[in-house]
Amino acid sequence: MKEFRFKLLSVLLLGIFHGSKGQIFSIGCPSGWVLHQSTCYKFAEEQMVYEEADAACWAFGARLLSVGSFSEHQFVSGFMMTNKLSRQTYYFTSGYYFLGRLYWEGDRTDGGPTFWLNDQPPAHEGKIYRIAYIYTETEYKWINVSASILAHYICEIPRPQAQRLDLMDRDFSYGLDKSDVKNIKIGPTFVSQPESIVVFEGVEVVDIECTATGNPYPKYKWYRGSDFVNQTEVTSAFDNRYTLTGGKFTIEDVQRTKDLDNYHCKAENDIGAVLSNKAKILFGYLGYISNVEPEPLYAEVFKGTKINCETPSHSPRVNYAWFKNRNLHIFIRLGNFNFFVSWTGALYVSEVQPTDVDKRYYCLITLVGTEDAKLGKANTLVRTNKGILMLSLGDITSDNNYGPIVYTHLFPSPTLRGYNIRMECIAYGTHPLFYSWRREDGRPFVPGTVLSSRNRILTIKNAPLEADGNYVCTCTRKTGTTVSKTITLSMETKPYFPYPIENVFADPGMTITWNCKAVARPSATYSWYKNGNLLRNTPGWIEIQKNVLKIIQVTKDRDEGMYQCAATNQHGTTFSTGQLKVLYFAPNFHRKPMSESMLAAINGNITIPCGVEGAPLPDVDWLKNGASLNIVKGDMNGRVAMNLEFGLVITAIQYSDRGYYTCKATNILGDAVNSTQLHIVDGIVFTQAPTPSTVQVNRTAFMFCHASIGHNYDLTYLWKFNGKEIDYTLSPEYVNGQRNSLDGLYITNAQFKNSGVYECVAITTLQSIQRFATLEVQGPPGAPAGVYPDVDSITTRSVRLTWSLTTEINHGGAITGFDIEAETGYHPNVWYVVASDVQEYVTVTEASNLGKRTDQRAITVHQLIPNTNYRFRVRAINAFGRGQEASKPSSFVKIEQTAPIIAPRHVSGGGGKVGTLTITWEILDESEHCGSNLIYYVYWKRQGDTKDWKLEKADNDRALKEGRYVVTVGTDNYYLQYRVKVGAYNDNGHGPNSTEQIIYSAEGMPNTAPVSQYAMTYNATSIIVYWDVVPDTREAIKGRIAGYRIHYYANIHDQDPFGSEPDPILNQILTKDVYGQTEHVQLIGLIPNMEYFARVQVFNGAGFGPKGEWRRSETSNLPLHDHPTFVTVYQQGPNSVLVKWRGVGAYPLEESLQGYILRVWKLQEDLRTATDTKVGKVNEAVIEGLQQNSVYILRVLGYSRAGDGGLSEAVYFSLAGKDGQALNIPIDPTTSQICYSDEYTRTCGSDGITGESFYITFVTILYFILAKSTPLF
Repeated sequence: MKEFRFKLLSVLLLGIFHGSKGQIFSIGCPSGWVLHQSTCYKFAEEQMVYEEADAACWAFGARLLSVGSFSEHQFVSGFMMTNKLSRQTYYFTSGYYFLGRLYWEGDRTDGGPTFWLNDQPPAHEGKIYRIAYIYTETEYKWINVSASILAHYICEIPRPQAQRLDLMDRDFSYGLDKSDVKNIKIGPTFVSQPESIVVFEGVEVVDIECTATGNPYPKYKWYRGSDFVNQTEVTSAFDNRYTLTGGKFTIEDVQRTKDLDNYHCKAENDIGAVLSNKAKILFGYLGYISNVEPEPLYAEVFKGTKINCETPSHSPRVNYAWFKNRNLHIFIRLGNFNFFVSWTGALYVSEVQPTDVDKRYYCLITLVGTEDAKLGKANTLVRTNKGILMLSLGDITSDNNYGPIVYTHLFPSPTLRGYNIRMECIAYGTHPLFYSWRREDGRPFVPGTVLSSRNRILTIKNAPLEADGNYVCTCTRKTGTTVSKTITLSMETKPYFPYPIENVFADPGMTITWNCKAVARPSATYSWYKNGNLLRNTPGWIEIQKNVLKIIQVTKDRDEGMYQCAATNQHGTTFSTGQLKVLYFAPNFHRKPMSESMLAAINGNITIPCGVEGAPLPDVDWLKNGASLNIVKGDMNGRVAMNLEFGLVITAIQYSDRGYYTCKATNILGDAVNSTQLHIVDGIVFTQAPTPSTVQVNRTAFMFCHASIGHNYDLTYLWKFNGKEIDYTLSPEYVNGQRNSLDGLYITNAQFKNSGVYECVAITTLQSIQRFATLEVQGPPGAPAGVYPDVDSITTRSVRLTWSLTTEINHGGAITGFDIEAETGYHPNVWYVVASDVQEYVTVTEASNLGKRTDQRAITVHQLIPNTNYRFRVRAINAFGRGQEASKPSSFVKIEQTAPIIAPRHVSGGGGKVGTLTITWEILDESEHCGSNLIYYVYWKRQGDTKDWKLEKADNDRALKEGRYVVTVGTDNYYLQYRVKVGAYNDNGHGPNSTEQIIYSAEGMPNTAPVSQYAMTYNATSIIVYWDVVPDTREAIKGRIAGYRIHYYANIHDQDPFGSEPDPILNQILTKDVYGQTEHVQLIGLIPNMEYFARVQVFNGAGFGPKGEWRRSETSNLPLHDHPTFVTVYQQGPNSVLVKWRGVGAYPLEESLQGYILRVWKLQEDLRTATDTKVGKVNEAVIEGLQQNSVYILRVLGYSRAGDGGLSEAVYFSLAGKDGQALNIPIDPTTSQICYSDEYTRTCGSDGITGESFYITFVTILYFILAKSTPLF
């Protein structure tokens, strides 16, 4: 028998064994528990973190499993295999493996046999991992896992203690009749705890509140102090600023020197008193920012930078925002691709743009509350700094090959359970940048995880403990360059009780034990309180061992009251509360009397309950027809037996079992009896029992189950799968139904998890019978097992793998082949196929040649990358397809080093400073280095040069991290073709060189100025500047023309440039760049009627050349404001119309009228297709080339030297085909819409209808034309 090193409990708490009510005990263990030798085991299917699983076992009075022998391991593994418990997750034990030694916390032992996966203990690490059972296809073995994963768990408890689990199944109504229940006195318990608050000195009022329930209704007191022992009661007498109203504590005229402290309340009634958790009154403040203007920040354009925020002293916490341009307050938004506001207060710029410099950036600081202390009533406190000027540093050139350089942050500190956790990942680098996240161990994100700000922020809302672990942020540039950074999230928590202590209803003289187990990180210390007073060890009465309280021989007067277990760590104290009530009364059947008669089916089973209640716990004797049955409680070996709940259990019922049965209960205060008459009737018969079946995966199966009964009883069916009742909510694929008028169970969209044993139970109120059948779901195979590499087979490019198969994975189809998949240490969780469709017979042959077992397979995998850590998994193939699941990964194996085997890719170059040759390439991924200390060699020579290649070692940071190297070729060798190639080299030697590429050396600065021709007036706001183009030759431009820059200014200050160079600031000289080869540019947005001067300079990739001569121009006066009116249309001929209008004149400062433009287009087209007819200073004109039976839109405008004037209102017309019959169509565009329809399309010629639109189709228009014989106008 396993020895437990905790004391045998005299009694366990009421209700701590969850779901204990009404349990049937089987051979000494409660239902849900399994007996092995002298210990009861519980295989819990709910999933939780390790500390919660440990607390769950404590709540049962049990401990997490400690494996002390081979037989115990065989039992645990065998039970899970037989009962097909969850095979995709883990089962916690109490063990951990630390620095090569095995420890068991459950029974406080160390050492012993081990049962590791692949029979290999884990590596010796300085971190404690938990030992869990994991499924391996053939059995369950051990594996090291994090305590923060969600897993099932296994509890164990010695059999004698397990038999006591249900003895104290009592509550406040125990032993009372219905009339007494409403008068039950119950001690106080808190329903809401006081909360910490941040206030500001000078605030008029602050209040904190607690609420408790109980009978009688509790009264409240408030205390202040750093702990629950050294405390001071606060009343209005203590300070007249204090007011207590019920559970609310109010302070007026709050003062830091008097009120900064911890507070808690006490709730008390006739039964006892309880203490609340502590709440803090904190005082917030936000200091002032210096008035000294900060130094400018110098940043390289097209590089990343960070602007820090000068943060004043504050409490408790601040938020940050940034804006630029103090007048416009242009705020940096959350999703801005280039800017990022960190919770550190810094403003990150991924790639400084030319438009970002020469601007001031302002930091806005706002005082806020914390996760556990709300901000009290007050005006928002905000500070803004003086603004930081960002200036440019160095040349404004970009090679589009920068970064990414990644920075990460984690908030808050510490990271506590229930807080909102924020992880930041921001990179410097050439845009676009793409961000992604994953958990390093491959687990999915916990619920509540949200990505935002272009995936630069990962937020975990209300973070649970299972969020603990490493998070990897990966930033990828568009070119494919990738950088990853890891953030370690170490979750901590204030103590909390997943399974609080419960109320205890004890017999006089009984010794009770309370187990109190909190989840806390760091670990908690414990103390115990009774009615708000600290308990201490008292020999012979109270024994306290950390989180276990024992009260010896309880008495009503001495021990009744309210008890609290306090768990404390650096994050605070949390209470768990229970009431102790001592009961003393004679046996009775008030709450659970027997029925006058009961029915049982022949050959069935029945339990006749004895619902007696009494204190002390009574002794029970069962009688049949007045004669004692002489059975012993808990001895379940006979056909007639008494369980631990005093129920009479009769199995394999016979007609001779009918009769009167009496339960007689006795204690020192008296006795009580209760009887029932048992009748025996015929039982249930199956007419169609379930039979073994098969179904293909994702199809629907049906299992028959139909029974009949000869009596008029309701018949129901209960389905179980692998011994467990089917939960139709959690497993919606199961549906009860009928086929061919017979009852049964549909398994819809069947999956492999649905393969197993189905049990149909036919049930009446008298009897239940059951039948079993198997269902096999066929489809692609399951996962192979036990993949491991043969370390003796490793070469620089290959390794041999071995794995195992079981018939279970076939899924109804023989295995025909395998895919071998690999993951490297360089790219965790990225799997790719390294060998596909490996035939089954090939793996059988290789395994046989190696002397492997018949269930094993082997293959040698080739074409691996040297100096790489690999692990492998195998995916099986059968006639149904490839398996949905691959095997569990093998252990890592490292392939031997060699010289590089891959040449650098995407060799290119060009640009840079004059006299240099810039060579670029895509750096080899770390997984392609093939060895240590990888560097590059660059080769180059002039195109057409017959000499040997020149060679340089490229081993500086820029070459190794960015794939960029610059060699000097001389200033005379500007913009010449060079042949280049790049090779890789490591400690093992040279690798292959890349293919040759032709690139150009850097350009020189242009030394030719464009010859300015003239500048021409275009209209009132535009001029056109002309020049002679510079030849786009190496000799003329020292490279290739990139474009031209035009300098121009309005001569407002009467400074012409011909006598002396104009002042660029006074005259506000502007520039406009045009790209490519061109001889003119149009400048727009100019001032009307103004003199302008302009000149031109050429530029290439190296910079700007000399400036040309100034040329003068001027803008014209304003264009015509008025538009023609009274526009009418007359048909002139079959394809022409005569248009008449009232003309316009010029106002002062407007250019003189030069003529008119008649602009016309079809209704179904738009203004861009319009045809202009240009005429002189007339009031009528003819438009030619029109089509009949089409609707046109016409607008007339005057034009001048300044350009187009105002447009007339739109006129709609059509040609009817008869001379003189042009049709003007009256349309009000504010209330109507005119549309064109044909056989296939509908096009409307007006938008923005403000009233109720009315539509005129083309057919309607034709009808209108043909029906009229005279023009409308």
